[in-house]
Amino acid sequence: MTVTHRERQSSHGVNRIASLSRHNSFLAAGPPRFSEASSGRLSRQEAMRRRTSELLQSRQSMTAK
Repeated sequence: MTVTHRERQSSHGVNRIASLSRHNSFLAAGPPRFSEASSGRLSRQEAMRRRTSELLQSRQSMTAK
């Protein structure tokens, strides 16, 4: 059985998203530092959560087609 390049990429993407998700769940959920909160920037943790969510949604929409 031969695995195509696209299938390999797809599998890699799913594994990457799963590992990002696992990593995110272990991050400490402490309050953002005052400088981050006042500057209007997302905390690094929140930015990673948002990106993970975007990747998951993208993956779901690709598999639904």
